[in-house]
Amino acid sequence: MLDMEDQGVTDATLALHNDIRAAGLPVAVTLQAYLKRSANDMNSLISSGATVRLVKGAFAAGADVAYTTRREVKSNSRNLIDLMFSKDAKATGFKPIIATHDDELQHYASQRAKEQGWVKGVEYEFEMLLGVHSELAELQASNGERVRLYTPFGSDWWPHAMRRIGENPANGMLLARSLVSG
Repeated sequence: MLDMEDQGVTDATLALHNDIRAAGLPVAVTLQAYLKRSANDMNSLISSGATVRLVKGAFAAGADVAYTTRREVKSNSRNLIDLMFSKDAKATGFKPIIATHDDELQHYASQRAKEQGWVKGVEYEFEMLLGVHSELAELQASNGERVRLYTPFGSDWWPHAMRRIGENPANGMLLARSLVSG
């Protein structure tokens, strides 16, 4: 899974993804709902049958390239989810991954998947950060959804953690608890 950093490296990241796929290697890529270009990128990736993880995005960018309010980003998330669970996406072998702790967006994605005939627990998945909204992850799993939990580690975990706090200040409490208990 290729993560996506700020919008300045989007083209390079997508080019790397395409090169890896062209070499016949398994690869997936992340798109960010806060970027206005993501619908075009999503359509291109859908037509090629890629695997895409959708996130809201945690970087600041100007209104010329990004949606700048939570409402706009959430609305674009729904639009991108509609594309991800379309009949066209299913026909190409596209694999949607919805990476959010937002229960409304998760519910929306589950409904779209059901309406479009996607097989729960097989043809798409949800991704969440380990320890954030654990009850939501457990609920999704108990409803038959595939849920992947991830956690950053290694020497460069701090910038990742700061971006997660920037996205949602409540994540700061999770980080503080993990540092104290770890």
